[in-house]
Amino acid sequence: MSRLFLLLLSFAATTVSFSNEIKVVSQIDDVTVFLQGAQVNRSGSVTIPAGTSDVIFTGISPLLKRESLQAGTKANISILAVHYETKTVEKAQNKEELAELEKAQLEKQEALSKLYAKLEVIRTREALIANLAYYQSQNMSATIDDIVKAEQVIASKLEAIKLEALQVEKQIEEMNRDVNQLSQKIAAMGVIYESIEPRVVIKVKAAAEVKAKFTLSYFVSNARWYPSYNLNVKSLDEPLLIDYQANISQQTGEDWKDVKLTLSTVDPNLSGQKPILTPWYLVLNQMNQRPDETNYNRYTPNQVNTVSGRITDQYGEPLPYATVLVVGSTVGTYTDADGFYTLNIPQGKNQISVSFIGYNPVTIYVTANTHNIVLAEKPLMLEEIIVVDALEAENYNYSYAYADEVVVLDAYESQNISYDYSAVEVVTSSSIREKKSNQPRLNKQAIYSPTYSAPVEMERQVNVVSAEFEIEEKYSIPSDEKNYNVKIDEIEKKVFYQYYCAPRFNTDVFLTAQMTDWESLSLLEGQANIFFEGTFVGSSLLDAKFVGDTLDISLGRDKRIVVDRVKEKEFSKYKIVGDEASKSVKWVISVKNNKDVPINLIVEDQFPLTSDSRIQIETDEVQDAKVDETTGIITWDIKLAGSKMTEVSFKYKVTYPIGNDVYLD
Repeated sequence: MSRLFLLLLSFAATTVSFSNEIKVVSQIDDVTVFLQGAQVNRSGSVTIPAGTSDVIFTGISPLLKRESLQAGTKANISILAVHYETKTVEKAQNKEELAELEKAQLEKQEALSKLYAKLEVIRTREALIANLAYYQSQNMSATIDDIVKAEQVIASKLEAIKLEALQVEKQIEEMNRDVNQLSQKIAAMGVIYESIEPRVVIKVKAAAEVKAKFTLSYFVSNARWYPSYNLNVKSLDEPLLIDYQANISQQTGEDWKDVKLTLSTVDPNLSGQKPILTPWYLVLNQMNQRPDETNYNRYTPNQVNTVSGRITDQYGEPLPYATVLVVGSTVGTYTDADGFYTLNIPQGKNQISVSFIGYNPVTIYVTANTHNIVLAEKPLMLEEIIVVDALEAENYNYSYAYADEVVVLDAYESQNISYDYSAVEVVTSSSIREKKSNQPRLNKQAIYSPTYSAPVEMERQVNVVSAEFEIEEKYSIPSDEKNYNVKIDEIEKKVFYQYYCAPRFNTDVFLTAQMTDWESLSLLEGQANIFFEGTFVGSSLLDAKFVGDTLDISLGRDKRIVVDRVKEKEFSKYKIVGDEASKSVKWVISVKNNKDVPINLIVEDQFPLTSDSRIQIETDEVQDAKVDETTGIITWDIKLAGSKMTEVSFKYKVTYPIGNDVYLD
């Protein structure tokens, strides 16, 4: 009796130690999207009974970073622990759907039986017609005309019967296909599927039953955004219209439905630790290398301004909507439906990275104007889950719990991977223990994540190291491979329109917009589509990374301003005097404004320079121009009325020892 009493007491104690599991229906309230990654903020309300309970948040991204978990509530309860885990769940059988499928299958089978009966009747009629033909041929009293007429009738009847039989056979084939498909669906519904349900467990303790609203925030890595612009110039006497947009994509495994968005220029994946210089010792006959950098390409100035190509998988199939980013900048784009892309490369940058859901990302150096890139599929798998401890919070007014022991995540978690709930392996407790024992650990620390309040309207918040854009309108961003455009702002800015031409290299005239007081706009480096006088004229790069009072924006070429550079033969001569040879050159540059409005045009050309004392260069004074004696650059600032033409010119003479040559334009 005493042994039985002890067993019952032990069982009762074990039962009491279990916490109540309470599932909370939560929704995503707002998301802060970084250049790489995003912070998701959820909330949900539930009634908490007295005692200890486990509040379960489901529908969570399986790719969240465990150390970023943060939970809170204003209710009069204590949060004892917060951790991430997965649970194997069975797919519930939909009995109503199963009944409908079985009913449809029965109806199809009955219709199929009728078709088989109809086909049997047709075959019987066909046999009767064949027998009739045989008896007619055996009738010795029939004349030739009777036989011919009988054959015609029999042939007509037989043809109609065979056509009817073919039609019924086709119906039977289609009906069999429908019945087989229904059978497969019914069989599939009879199979019990197991899937992995990611969830966050918040262990709480309440003195009495209370209604509580919980907030949950966490960081996910498979999200990003980059800026782009539509620059619209209606006319040269109107302001520049800037359509400031964000291109957002995410593959986190959870859809963001009707959420408030905040866009941040921060990259949380970058270390905030400043570099530390150590003593630098010179050694004879030893090549010098920069610390931790050995790749020559990293120090080679970039000479490629635009790169284009196609992104495919290892089988040659195009990857639509793959993300292409310039490493170390906010410039990016995505491929079209056929996998093609075009990207402007900022000065000083020479790497691009390509990512696509379900494929290993690739980073390459840009060494040519065309790069076709192949991405390899990555095996999908779920990392074994490590349950972390938590720091108990005793504040009853507002409780928080932070991850207590930070776990170093596997490398693939920081990559752009997709999550397929039907293609995961079940995690066992033994694999969890094995994984936990082999995992490196960090010291205890509290993980703090920033929170953002929902604004009434979009505002720009600028600080020393970052900018944030709070979007007034709510958006839905599904977890897929596509990019979604979000409007940041529409800006109307008065600018000074300036044309520019360097006819020695290219006689095309480029329109630029010079913008002052632009720092308050928080413009970022990005690609820009240019619309001039209602027509798309191409794309450019809005380069806003350099500090200065004036921002120069290239708006493309204007073909209605024509510039020509011609060598005037009368003044262009070659002479030999004694032991010296000389070449005289005169260039005439003509400008024609075919527009109806006046323009401001900067034209630049140049005198040659030399560091060889044997070469003498004589230049004539240039009218209405500035000459930089150090660089030899000649600058004309031309103001030209509509439908007018003008000319400028310059000439020079080069003298050098005979027997040599100098090569001029």
